[in-house]
Amino acid sequence: MSGSLRSIEGAVQQKLTVHFSFSKRNLYLIPVQEEHQESLIIPFDQITVDCSDTSVQLTFIEQNSRYIFSFSAADMNQSLWNRLNQ
Repeated sequence: MSGSLRSIEGAVQQKLTVHFSFSKRNLYLIPVQEEHQESLIIPFDQITVDCSDTSVQLTFIEQNSRYIFSFSAADMNQSLWNRLNQ
């Protein structure tokens, strides 16, 4: 599964495509072009969720950056939904 990750640090914004997976406690974001950025591991309890009929937006803060990860609602499965709502 893949989606779009936007990082915002002050006035600087970056956007890249990432693959994602998850475990019981964490969301894993792996850049498609790994030389641009390291993978991110985000605990579910640090994620804010916003869903619509067509997309899912996850927001979290790590160090001095705010991240917004968006992906198609078609990629949302019950297991991921349960993790995000714990």
